[in-house]
Amino acid sequence: MGVKILFDPFKIVIEAFEKLHPDKTADVVFGEGMYEKVGAYGETFMPDAGGPPVITIDTITPIDGAVEVLAHELAHVAAGIDAGHGEAWEAEFEAINQEYTRIADAWQNTHRQEK
Repeated sequence: MGVKILFDPFKIVIEAFEKLHPDKTADVVFGEGMYEKVGAYGETFMPDAGGPPVITIDTITPIDGAVEVLAHELAHVAAGIDAGHGEAWEAEFEAINQEYTRIADAWQNTHRQEK
């Protein structure tokens, strides 16, 4: 009984990130009004006092966009905030997306065979 989400794209992005960077952590918050305040659907905050980076994703973001925003912000965690959107960030974003695609395709192929 109960409800199960069989294909969770957020979980898959996180799994991809964790496979690539098992030593890195982050906290994710879905919040309201961020786009109105900062003009972005997501941002990563690196606390000065230590602790994990905090990723905020605006709840107005469509689900497919929110998955991409999560991958985008996790790439900042992986590359470091000083990397901006440079080559190191681009490489991390691409690696996360490739791993996401690999995991999602494997899941879909497995479940197609079960039908």
